[in-house]
Amino acid sequence: MSVNESGLPGTSPSLPTPGLPTPGFQTPCFQTQRRVEFRDTDAAGIVHFSAFFVYMEQAEHEMLRSLGLSVAARDEQGEIGWPRIAAACEFLRPARFEEILDVEIAIGRLGRKSVTYDVRFACGGTAVARGTMTSVCCRIRPGQPPEAIEIPEAFAHKLRSLGRADEAVFVV
Repeated sequence: MSVNESGLPGTSPSLPTPGLPTPGFQTPCFQTQRRVEFRDTDAAGIVHFSAFFVYMEQAEHEMLRSLGLSVAARDEQGEIGWPRIAAACEFLRPARFEEILDVEIAIGRLGRKSVTYDVRFACGGTAVARGTMTSVCCRIRPGQPPEAIEIPEAFAHKLRSLGRADEAVFVV
């Protein structure tokens, strides 16, 4: 795998329409881009590992907004939130200040109470990192711990709209 050692910004191909299959995933996904900011880099000028977790969360929020959803919602019973129960990221090559990262996020698994997102990062067509995040749908009440609840059907339906159920893993 070749790495651009110059640290100069690379060019990024135009992204396909959100919701269409892409080469990085076997399932349809949402796509966005992130420019690497100086604050995201370490003393060596490479994106600090922790920034990728922020990028994953930003991509999740963008994807949900594109579907008319949010991680902070209310229904007739009160507040609903999506606390993380797991997050992981594998780093494949360095990314540097000013580079444009292509970010793809797909539904890896949709359960009754949780959702796992698969996220891939590339720069100029070269894989940079891949990660996963799992969140649980919870009822949020002041002064009480979050309580896991079933994902509201309207929310689950919109998540499924990213692709056909036979193209991704949807657990009943």
